[in-house]
Amino acid sequence: MGHQFSAQTFKLGAKYSSRLTFGITTNFEEMRSHHETERNIGPFINLNLTKAHEK
Repeated sequence: MGHQFSAQTFKLGAKYSSRLTFGITTNFEEMRSHHETERNIGPFINLNLTKAHEK
């Protein structure tokens, strides 16, 4: 059978404080059965709502 499907995610960002991270991300999905590759590129924002003492 071999390799049939793969998915990869790459993120490049910066942390503003201990709670906020932002940047750009790209996702690659490749399906060998149809020789198709899909790409998705866009921004991301991550807001950590966990308090520091709860980690």
